[in-house]
Amino acid sequence: MSNRATRPTAAIALGSLLAALWAVLGVSAQDASGIAATQLGKTAGTPKPLCPDDCQAVGTVTGFQVSAGGEERPFKVPADGHLVAWAVDLAELEPSQIESFNSNERFRGESEARLSVLKAKRGSRYKLTKQSPSVDLVESFGSQPIFTLKKPLKVKAGQRVAITLPTWAPLYVNGIDNDNQWIASRGPDECDDTEILDARPQDKKGSIRSYGCRFPGERLLYWAYFLPS
Repeated sequence: MSNRATRPTAAIALGSLLAALWAVLGVSAQDASGIAATQLGKTAGTPKPLCPDDCQAVGTVTGFQVSAGGEERPFKVPADGHLVAWAVDLAELEPSQIESFNSNERFRGESEARLSVLKAKRGSRYKLTKQSPSVDLVESFGSQPIFTLKKPLKVKAGQRVAITLPTWAPLYVNGIDNDNQWIASRGPDECDDTEILDARPQDKKGSIRSYGCRFPGERLLYWAYFLPS
């Protein structure tokens, strides 16, 4: 895959943003010296997104990994705290591929994404408690950008961090080991290709949706950076 940027390390990327966040979170520089952000979704190895070869994207959905590289519940918030940044791994696309996805009736527009925070309810249902602003992704294709949240999202232990794709994004890989699985904001009877055209992401704060569609052997390539209270 050509023109791929080198993934910045968490230490370099977060070093500058932590200084800016100390005042927001009420942490002094002296107290902050021992703080380290946890990268939710981190695994020993990370597959590459599919495009431009065998190019596939995912969209009009809210979803999160329930397992990644053998790590169970990689996006379960470990303690009360704040999400301060998030990252994605975006494939490099040909101009014709971008145009094809943009004009696809299913995806309804140019590539964008945002972070979502979900609270588990009964069964496979989740309540949307918070979400970040959406970010346009087109200019970042072929790289692994980190997006600092100007207003960190306050989270509680046990919540899940999901990614919402109002349109589409090339941050997807399939055909890998079944120790990679994600679930989507769709009912168990809405998982077939014929149902996907009518699918919508979970975007109304306070809404409760079924996450009844499970996709083994697939991975959404996103991460979140967490600071404990």
